[in-house]
Amino acid sequence: MGRRLWQINRHDYTGEDFIPDLTLRVIRDFRAEDEWTLSPGDMLYLPPGVAHHGVARGPCMTLSIGFLAPLCSDLVRHFIDDAISTTTNDYRFSDPDRSPQEHAGEITGDDLSRIREMMRTTLSDDLAINDWFGRYITGPAVEPVLPQAITSTDTFLGKIAESGCLQRYGGIRAAYIRSNDTVCLYIHGMAFTFPIDHLQLIQLITRKTAFYPDEIRQNRQSGELGKVLLELYNHGFYYFDE
Repeated sequence: MGRRLWQINRHDYTGEDFIPDLTLRVIRDFRAEDEWTLSPGDMLYLPPGVAHHGVARGPCMTLSIGFLAPLCSDLVRHFIDDAISTTTNDYRFSDPDRSPQEHAGEITGDDLSRIREMMRTTLSDDLAINDWFGRYITGPAVEPVLPQAITSTDTFLGKIAESGCLQRYGGIRAAYIRSNDTVCLYIHGMAFTFPIDHLQLIQLITRKTAFYPDEIRQNRQSGELGKVLLELYNHGFYYFDE
């Protein structure tokens, strides 16, 4: 509703161009190169890195959709924190074969090699990185509502038939990683591992946010699909949408 003036500047700004100590990045001396006034139904696409400034022309409401890529520093920090909290291979630095050294204050090449090996043991585990990233990228955006648990798949499918639709809650994100013999479903920061023959089911679950009774019934793996959806429902990721 309403109208909003949008101004942009394509200049490559650096850290010195922004006002310090603010939550948002605000440019000290913003000068518009182009501008447009948007009315209801209009859309403005801004490529990454284009500075922009919007001013409402009277009562106005605008919907902004952003695709935010993670910073490398954020990824490293989160991975290290996760590795510290989940590691089962924690061991203390040890050098039982150390010999007296000529200069007491020297950090020797052997010392550095041991430290690098300790660090790389944690940082170079590809499987651990894969699992961490799956949980990280689907991490909680909302708090799920835990339902009263259902233990029977038949009862669960019956309730879907009664309501007409099983709906995933908004904000619950899902993705998967496949390996040679397994496929791991990541949803809301949790990991669920299945045999590789469940791949098409997991692809369906990550692609769709709603399931209808006929759709489940006509799936060639309907029994397994029902079991997987029931497990996810009991975790609070889905609800019966009437």
